[in-house]
Amino acid sequence: MTRVLIFVQRGQSQKLESTKLDTIHPIEKESYQIIESRLDLSIYDDGQRAVVARIIHATGDISFGDGIAFSPNAITEALSVLQTMPHVIADCQMVRSGITKYNTECFLDKVKASSNGFPTRSAKAIEYGVNLYGDGCVIVIGNAPTALFKTLDLIDKGFKPGLVLGFPVGFVGASESKDKLMECNNIPYITNSGERGGSPVAAACFNALLKLGDKK
Repeated sequence: MTRVLIFVQRGQSQKLESTKLDTIHPIEKESYQIIESRLDLSIYDDGQRAVVARIIHATGDISFGDGIAFSPNAITEALSVLQTMPHVIADCQMVRSGITKYNTECFLDKVKASSNGFPTRSAKAIEYGVNLYGDGCVIVIGNAPTALFKTLDLIDKGFKPGLVLGFPVGFVGASESKDKLMECNNIPYITNSGERGGSPVAAACFNALLKLGDKK
């Protein structure tokens, strides 16, 4: 299994060089300074640190400093993919609402619920988008574990996403789906361990990558 799972130890903080604190709103600047004072992010490289800090800032949850997982070279590969202006498929409208500087799509309105509840609409919507756009599209999941499981099923069948940001949330399937994502060794991904996740996390991760791309 190939994965990079980083658990941060509390201690002396390191400056978030990639955040450029002198160019942001004073409130946001103070927020990042508080993050720096409470959490040591030096274990991450600059790109990873920018993503983790953005997630913490968006959620107000310092504990997201522990257990963020990056595939090898995830940041470099993600930025290269985003330069190609790929189609971005979100599993829910809340993720789309959190991403304001890039056009994203959600296909929940294109599919109908199954009579017995399975496959879920979220899973069907991901499959709809993948069938529409094919290889190279970016998958951003911040709600449904079934959407991530469907993405992984499609990968097993030959789908090659440009990037997967997997942050489903909940007590049924969220942790398991993310564990399975972390077993992938042929796609770039960013995710986290456990039951936590959610649309703000997924959107923050994507937005951090966009900001990093602007600085290249």
